[in-house]
Amino acid sequence: MHAHEQPICKTARTYQALTDAAQEAEQRHQWAKAAEFYEAAATFGRDHQSQIQSNSDALLRKAALCRLATDRAVSPRSGLGE
Repeated sequence: MHAHEQPICKTARTYQALTDAAQEAEQRHQWAKAAEFYEAAATFGRDHQSQIQSNSDALLRKAALCRLATDRAVSPRSGLGE
């Protein structure tokens, strides 16, 4: 039973590390990095749903918002009809 518990712990730690990295990047306004980490966490969460509780859809929405922030940071006039 212990051998089965180890992968679950590793899986949970990996998922948590991805979401933590996404949040840290978001706090630093590193939008592209945050989006990448949120997308990675969402994908990882979907692939390991039986082992961890993940909300992949919410993570993908956050990734999309970060991508939007990236686009606006690169092109401050975006959204003004250009």
